[in-house]
Amino acid sequence: MDDGTLRLAGFERGLAAFAALPLWLKVVAVLAGGIVEETLFRGFAIERIAEASGSYLVAAALTLVFFALIHLPMWGWGPVLSFSISGAVLTAFYVWRQDLLANIVAHTIVDAMGLSVVPGRARGR
Repeated sequence: MDDGTLRLAGFERGLAAFAALPLWLKVVAVLAGGIVEETLFRGFAIERIAEASGSYLVAAALTLVFFALIHLPMWGWGPVLSFSISGAVLTAFYVWRQDLLANIVAHTIVDAMGLSVVPGRARGR
């Protein structure tokens, strides 16, 4: 009987891989995620695609798809669905305000909380 759920894997695989990294690499990964991904996908790609297509909507949609899919190998489809939602929020904010620094800060905080603080609390630490 179908219960209507998607039956997608959760964050466990990616969190386990991240937890195995040394602390210095975790810090670099969190900072790089915020800085590199926002600069590449929002600050650069959206602007170039919008310039070429004449549409911020086209640019936002294309960059959002690629942003979500780059996370697929480490995280799987369940988390990619979640990253699509958070990426859509960051993309919409960037298109609205064009404030790359705010996006970088928000992305870095979300990654730091999601990869470091929340998993530790879930294990009772």
